[in-house]
Amino acid sequence: MSNTKLSAKTAIQLWMRSAGNCQYRGCPEYLYRDDLTEKAMINGYLAHIIADSPDGPRGDPIQSPQLAKDITNLMLLCPKHHKLIDVDDIDGHSVEVLRQMKQEHEDFVERFKQGILHSHATGVIQLFAPVGETKVTELSDPLIREAIGINRYPKSEYGSIFLMNDRDFSNTSSEFWIANYREISVRLEQRLSVMRPQHLSVFAFAPIPLLVGLGRALGDARDIDLYQRNQDGKWTWSDAANRALQFIVSKPYVAPENREAVLKVEISSIIDNDGIHKTIMQELPVFSLSVTSPQLHIVSSDATVKEFHAKLLFLLNDLTQEYPNLERLHVFLSAPASICVAFGRVHRQHFPKQSLYHKQQGHHVFAMEL
Repeated sequence: MSNTKLSAKTAIQLWMRSAGNCQYRGCPEYLYRDDLTEKAMINGYLAHIIADSPDGPRGDPIQSPQLAKDITNLMLLCPKHHKLIDVDDIDGHSVEVLRQMKQEHEDFVERFKQGILHSHATGVIQLFAPVGETKVTELSDPLIREAIGINRYPKSEYGSIFLMNDRDFSNTSSEFWIANYREISVRLEQRLSVMRPQHLSVFAFAPIPLLVGLGRALGDARDIDLYQRNQDGKWTWSDAANRALQFIVSKPYVAPENREAVLKVEISSIIDNDGIHKTIMQELPVFSLSVTSPQLHIVSSDATVKEFHAKLLFLLNDLTQEYPNLERLHVFLSAPASICVAFGRVHRQHFPKQSLYHKQQGHHVFAMEL
């Protein structure tokens, strides 16, 4: 019987390293519950590999006092195997044999844990640039964890942060948008090509061209969750029921000779067709993807973002097949950040090219080609 008093810290660490199981090779015993009644209980022993006394099992005059409280010299065992190694079959359980058992068990637990953590890890992508007078700074870890919930955990080396609050977005040219988009695209590709995360969580607050550009850089092949900033400054989805808005698709008559058309997305507000035609200086057929009553803060769930993604993909596939002569879409968006990023992600080589416009000083102006 051991006379060494082990600290609570050491005991907890050993229980964690063993995942609450007996560390004897092949033993299936859970040591935190009764297998018959499944009642919670503590039924484990913190056993010494080299006894804490030179006279004990596998004791040693020098190592016994040195390793008496060392966690590397301790195994978590069920009562049966504790008695087996210390009473019934001491000779059959040398120091080397027990150390190997302990190492095998703890390695297995670590591999199992890392497998779960890897599959639930998420790389956090942050893009922030001023929108009007509003600026958002890099998010704190508690804010991120609150948004993504308990089913994911952020892994910092998987992510990227783009802070562009020091740049002037008040009067910008197409070259400006293209340069910023390319910067995002190159940096993101460099990071993702090395780390190859299975999942990404995206937090973005920026002018529409950057949001769409971020979406295009992210692509449609990865598993991605999009988040957006609430009025209270948090990034959690406000609709706990995760209900999806219903989207309405409107398709105009397109003459066979038409090579261009307009696609407008009306979620935050209605976009006037006359203003569109004045901007592009020609009257073109207008496709629309909208909700019943466009308004600010209407998107309140992840389900709505995913529904938009699916509906946009269906629309673009449909118009590509139905109107094979279409070569270009002039795109106008009035939508929250998450929808704009989702829009950018939906791209296929056979889709018409896109000319993106954004609102500047009350008027829509050309931003860039996508």
